[in-house]
Amino acid sequence: MIKKYLSKQKNLDKKIKILSGIIKSLKISNTDKELYLKSLDVLDEDSFNTLYNSFMNFIEELENEDSKKIVDSNFSEFNLQNIKAEKKQNSNSFSLLLKNI
Repeated sequence: MIKKYLSKQKNLDKKIKILSGIIKSLKISNTDKELYLKSLDVLDEDSFNTLYNSFMNFIEELENEDSKKIVDSNFSEFNLQNIKAEKKQNSNSFSLLLKNI
């Protein structure tokens, strides 16, 4: 979803603003943040677009990993529910068997 939003951005100034905001939110030293922000001013348009595209690819990979984790956790939860239901059924069958003895 984020990659889709990022890929729709065509205006260079808006792209710079997005990356600047992301750099500012990083948990790194202020010195490093300032260096990264200054580097955005130095890049020509082609170099910046290359950086922006690399960033979009990175975001896409993160989104794919998150999607896979969601699918895996949903499958695990579904599987756990099936196991619980099976145990309950076995327990009920065992209770019924004991009552019939």
